[in-house]
Formats: sequence, C-alpha cells, structure tokens
Amino acid sequence: MTITTSVNWPESLPLPLADGYTQTPVSPVMRTELGSGRAIMRRRFVSTPVMISVSWLLSEAQAGTFEDFYYNTLADGVRWFRIALRLPGKADDETVAARFTDIWDAVTLTGGVWWEYSATLEIRERYVVTRDRGGMS
Repeated sequence: MTITTSVNWPESLPLPLADGYTQTPVSPVMRTELGSGRAIMRRRFVSTPVMISVSWLLSEAQAGTFEDFYYNTLADGVRWFRIALRLPGKADDETVAARFTDIWDAVTLTGGVWWEYSATLEIRERYVVTRDRGGMS
C-alpha cells in the first residue's frame, strides 16, 4: 500500500543531518527453530517499514517552526508527510512518505545558539535498489 499525502516537510527547515543517520529495517523474514537444531526460514512480507534515526540542528526560529509543524500540521507526529531523505540508490531530491514514530527523543542546546532535535522517522517500505530504479545493470 502506497502512502499518499499532500503534507510536505517545510521548505524553511533543513533536512536531517548526515552524521548519525541510521536506518533499521524491520525484518521480512520468519525463522522457526526446529528440534533438530535446524531452522526453517521464509519470507513473511514483501514490504516492510524502515526506522530511521535522524537529527536536525535548528536556530531558535527554526525550532519554533519545527514544533509548530509537529504539533499542528502532523497532529503530534501521527500524520504522514513527504521529505527528501538520503537512501541508498535514491536521488537526493526525491521525497518519500515518512512519519514520526513518537515524539522526538531529545532536544540539546548546542553552542549556546542551536537546538539539536533527535527523533526516529518511519518510512512505509524499504527503498530497494532495482533495475527499474536505475540501480542495477
């Protein structure tokens, strides 16, 4: 199922920082251990979500925009939105549907003037590099 949303990441906010950017896919595999010590493995799903740990370094004004977007536009983070995330094999300007998994993890004052927000985003499915996406020959 493809997520469609008309909500876009605010242009006045930067994209997530590249440092510390971690992707954790949900496994599509089911493993059953047998009494003999062997295991049976099978694919349970073709499409699974990916959790992405991200952070933003924001000015005071951008922090206000971020919190307003999260609280009002995304209804405390439950709505999907489109954002250009860096993913293997994906053009940097191509957007994906994402949502927050919960409220941000932390807000840290950095250098006395910047607010660093850390959060986990969920994208609907793992971005797989395939022939039709130009990633394989």
